[in-house]
Amino acid sequence: MIIEDRDHQEVIDVLISEVERVFPDSFGSDESYMWLLENYGITEEEDVRWQFIIDEESASELNPNDENDLELIAFLNDPEALWSFLEGASRRVCNCDELPVAA
Repeated sequence: MIIEDRDHQEVIDVLISEVERVFPDSFGSDESYMWLLENYGITEEEDVRWQFIIDEESASELNPNDENDLELIAFLNDPEALWSFLEGASRRVCNCDELPVAA
């Protein structure tokens, strides 16, 4: 797993639960992406980062020779950037003040 810290995994699980609650059958549709942007300010770039965080197989296929992939690779290998991203997404999506404390 990209994120090995249990606290990070807890935050990922909270986000997945909230996404599944809001979009039980239609997540990934254009409508759901527009809703995320309008209601939570989640951009396409943030969504792409999120997808790579939760999908190890896709993350392993990133090309270190591709300039666009290099930025994602650096992000995925930076624990502070990951935590900051997850914490920010959790606060926006869950409107939750009680997040696990970063280790």
